[in-house]
Amino acid sequence: MKNYNLIIDTYFNSKHKKAGLQTGFVHQMFDGNKIHQIVKDFDKWEERIEKVNNGKAVLHLKFWDSTPHAKNSKLNEFLVVTNKNDISIQEMAFFKEKGKLVPAVHTGFGNFKNIDIKVMAQNEGMSIDDFNNSYENTESYGIIHFTEFHY
Repeated sequence: MKNYNLIIDTYFNSKHKKAGLQTGFVHQMFDGNKIHQIVKDFDKWEERIEKVNNGKAVLHLKFWDSTPHAKNSKLNEFLVVTNKNDISIQEMAFFKEKGKLVPAVHTGFGNFKNIDIKVMAQNEGMSIDDFNNSYENTESYGIIHFTEFHY
């Protein structure tokens, strides 16, 4: 059985205007306010989620207890996802419209549907401002859903 790790950020990264401050993402997942995780490399994660859903892999959700990769920082597991859980992935991308990033999900046949940034930010456990500061390019992403919700 394969094991995959998904790290949920506990601190905003160095490129974010709130760099070093806590995100609160892990608590928001338990509270039901963060219902998905946006990840880079959709193809890799699609394959992994398929293996989890087919019972060939397990997904371990983890967080750093202090600054990521710091000398005394440890990864702590807080959730194990198996094929008995609701988990799926949806392809997404960011497009630029009038100088702003607009989140969009793949609807098939190369088509994308724009998503209200307020809704996506809220489901990612962020304010709109924090969301805008977290994604700066237009590469392909995936949204790992931890509930039945999809866009």
